[in-house]
Amino acid sequence: MFNDDSYIYLISVEDIILDRLRAGIHWKSEDDLLWVFNNFSRNYQELDISYLKENPEVKLEEQVLDEWIKQFI
Repeated sequence: MFNDDSYIYLISVEDIILDRLRAGIHWKSEDDLLWVFNNFSRNYQELDISYLKENPEVKLEEQVLDEWIKQFI
């Protein structure tokens, strides 16, 4: 098992959303975009929206996130 010095590192839901959003946009993958939007919408109340808004890498990511966020405010 684990001793007291063990750690388990997990990626945040926000980082998974950003990663899949990037894949969907870069590869023009409707499946990735559908999956990530469903994940976004199911978890919206718990998401760190500020983090999501601060971390897009390209303008299109920012635009898509803004559209999604507007659906929930």
